[in-house]
Amino acid sequence: MYKAFIFDFDGVLVDTTDIQVRSIVRALGRNGFDIRHPSDLDIVHSTITTKAKLVKFCDKGYINMNQVEKIYEDKKKIANELMLELDPKHYFCKREAFQHLTEQDIKIAVVTNANGQSTRMLLEHLGLMKYLHVLVTNNDVVNPKPHPEPYIRALMSLARIGCDLEECIIFEDSAVGLEAARATGASVHEIKSWKDVSYGLVADIIRRSK
Repeated sequence: MYKAFIFDFDGVLVDTTDIQVRSIVRALGRNGFDIRHPSDLDIVHSTITTKAKLVKFCDKGYINMNQVEKIYEDKKKIANELMLELDPKHYFCKREAFQHLTEQDIKIAVVTNANGQSTRMLLEHLGLMKYLHVLVTNNDVVNPKPHPEPYIRALMSLARIGCDLEECIIFEDSAVGLEAARATGASVHEIKSWKDVSYGLVADIIRRSK
């Protein structure tokens, strides 16, 4: 039986795709660069970290490296404001799923390429933070997904509280996340939509793992 469920954040527990896009576009605009070309939109919509996206725009000559930190902080502030507009009532199914896992004495971890401050803020806002045993963000790693380091760190933390590798299952949706998850050797469940993670899903996986 699984002793730990490990969740990616964006795309699995929440859907902040629109927020991430709007916030980086606004931050770039405030700093003198307006997104117009389709290839630039591809960068904005990619699942790499925000700083990696900004470096790509530096490589294209649109912004300077000395602007990256300011744009990054502007983007983070805008995204945080937009995240706090999300209605926690729409995430009742996630709290219900986490409550069920807790009642079954199954540990819960979240592993994300997002920054720690924003992730913790949104988890608190949605009423999910209190259920977590492990949280790994891009502030905790040298190599973000698709490198397996974020999941390896989570698995190491879970091992210290009694969860072996074969007793952990990872929930991922993106190509980079799935690559990182599968590289660990843990069981992986691919999520097609963030709405799929519910009491019904976790209860079914628990039942089938017994």
